[in-house]
Amino acid sequence: MLYINITVKCLPRVGVFIISEESKNYTDAKKTCEEVNGKLAHIISEERTEGLAKFITHNTPVFVGLSNRRSSRDRIWKNEFDEPLNCFDYRGWNKGEPSASRGCVGLIVTKSLISDKTPAWRVLPCSQSLPFICEILPRVKISKKDLSFL
Repeated sequence: MLYINITVKCLPRVGVFIISEESKNYTDAKKTCEEVNGKLAHIISEERTEGLAKFITHNTPVFVGLSNRRSSRDRIWKNEFDEPLNCFDYRGWNKGEPSASRGCVGLIVTKSLISDKTPAWRVLPCSQSLPFICEILPRVKISKKDLSFL
């Protein structure tokens, strides 16, 4: 499969990421990431949020791996590794967010009094078409011999 309008970036000690300029809804963005052995980017740390924001070159939000679309009644924010937000200390919500009880998170870069590039999380409709960031997962081969300790 040929992918156009992508950039591969590395954040030292964090990981390898693909930044796609192609706009897709959250579900299609997630599927595209899975096709390249990845997930929508995990942003639940200040280092990750700020590091990935450096790769955003426009004012458009980009989908990252945080949503509460799968939670029916609980409306718990989870990353694409199915870890709830309450397992992490860091919150990068933009002022007034989360503005909706259900949605998908986009990473945006805003201007503040301190900086021209302040990253923040924003709740967006999952059906909206946006660029997105995939986190490439390492490929690990496990043999039966490796599992002999079980």
